[in-house]
Amino acid sequence: MLWGCYTANIGSLLGHWKKALPQAELIAGFDASAPLGNKPANWAYLEDVLVKEKKLTSIKDSSELQRILRQLNGASQMYSSICVRDSYADLKKSLSLSQATKLCKGMQEEAAAIFKCYLHAERSKCENPPENTSNSELRSLYNKLQDGKHCREVFEGQGVSFPDPEKVLRLIFFKNVKNNFSNNAKDQITYFNELIEKIGAPENLKWTDIDKMSRADIIDKLNAINQFLTSSVKESGPFFPEIVSLNIGYNVFQSMLADLNVDFPWVEPDLHDNSTIDLEFQKFTSEDMVSRREVYEFNRAEGAVYQELEKSIEATEWGKSLSQIEQDLKKQFELFYFNPHDEDAYTAYRNRTSELQKQRVKLLKENLPKSNITYDKIIERLKVEPYPNSEAKKIFDDKLESISKKDPTAFLIEYYGKQDLLSQKGGFGFGMGIGASAR
Repeated sequence: MLWGCYTANIGSLLGHWKKALPQAELIAGFDASAPLGNKPANWAYLEDVLVKEKKLTSIKDSSELQRILRQLNGASQMYSSICVRDSYADLKKSLSLSQATKLCKGMQEEAAAIFKCYLHAERSKCENPPENTSNSELRSLYNKLQDGKHCREVFEGQGVSFPDPEKVLRLIFFKNVKNNFSNNAKDQITYFNELIEKIGAPENLKWTDIDKMSRADIIDKLNAINQFLTSSVKESGPFFPEIVSLNIGYNVFQSMLADLNVDFPWVEPDLHDNSTIDLEFQKFTSEDMVSRREVYEFNRAEGAVYQELEKSIEATEWGKSLSQIEQDLKKQFELFYFNPHDEDAYTAYRNRTSELQKQRVKLLKENLPKSNITYDKIIERLKVEPYPNSEAKKIFDDKLESISKKDPTAFLIEYYGKQDLLSQKGGFGFGMGIGASAR
């Protein structure tokens, strides 16, 4: 006796119970959702199966098994199902389990089409999952996928994939999922909207009344946000850290609302789950934004000072030698990048780059202190340059002030070292990945 949802459907029997209990002659349970424990029909069905066990195990024909199942007390009021050796029956069908693969014919194509329609919220038909969660196209799909779990084995190795029943279940109860998100992520939604306003993005990218939006409306907004972020991302700019933060927030919205990556309790109404929200949005906080801005402005200040120093150095005779060393180093990094697993090439690369780096340090130490190059004026000039983000400008000026306390030679040696490390890792700059489209 298997008392629970989908415990005795064809998929569960073939995929699990027949393997786990090969000697069991009789297995009874439910082919879809099970009743509540306090339902009288539930008790009646259980009792009648036990009382008539001997009669049931004597049946050898699946059609006869279905006829008897329908006569069992309480069975017709629920999603009752029963299996006697190879014969299977529920209230709608009867068959031999050995012939169950016939149910798989055409199932993948039908299932994929319905699932895709609702997952992507196609406007023509599937812009919102049906209000009726117990009797709908999606519920039928879920039941078929549960019933046809064995079909995955039938098509294994043939490149055929089936929709995940758990994702289908979240589509069925999408109304609960979006309402739970709206109620549990209020602070994160507010913060997202504040960042949208701060960078001057279009007002229609803000989130309002998620609980009243259709699934199609939500996915359209996600697509619009993604398109904006993709077109806005640059390696520099007054609001680049905010764009990074918005992208992190967008990825969580996309994952939970569009891709339905939420735990099972989220299909229930009125869920209170701040722990999941805190975990998913752990990098989408004002504190992380402050840290991101600090790092960005420090890198920007260092880069600006370096560029000005480099211009002055290039005008000197010894600066030409320094430029040649930089070109040689770049060439070495490129050679290493294309031959990372060649041990001999790597040894030669390490020896050559070490030699060039030593030459660079020696050249700087011997010449920069004797030159009239100073970055006091450079820093003062950078401080008065306009910047459209006043908050960022203050942090940038503070970083310039801290740089001014460093010796120019030590500053350049340290800066070159950082760039060498970045080159070895395959790139420069303050990178950011933009998420995939919601559709």
